[in-house]
Amino acid sequence: MPDIDGLETTRRIRDKVGRDTPIIIISAYDWSEIEEEARAAGANAFIMKPLFQSSLYNTLVSVTNGAFGMSRSKEAVDQFSESEPGYFDAILMDVQMPDASRLSQLLPMRFRKMYLRY
Repeated sequence: MPDIDGLETTRRIRDKVGRDTPIIIISAYDWSEIEEEARAAGANAFIMKPLFQSSLYNTLVSVTNGAFGMSRSKEAVDQFSESEPGYFDAILMDVQMPDASRLSQLLPMRFRKMYLRY
């Protein structure tokens, strides 16, 4: 980021979203030297690159107090397609997911419905 660093970005995001939204810093650098300042800025967690599924999953479970779930491809697509708009706060897809094409077709339709609804 040319004009501001990650800590200032975190401060600005925290000011806008409040305390209820988890902020996770993802970086290629070790954060032990800035951890205290990052937490003061509003970061809830840190993940070091390269990003591994297990570290991402464990961090999401940690910052959501266990409210984060994970499903395999067909289950995830079925859960999403059967849910009410706005039920899911986030959907993470593996580009190698066998049913990703089906889910990627559902997402624009769902967002179109949400847009028309509001």
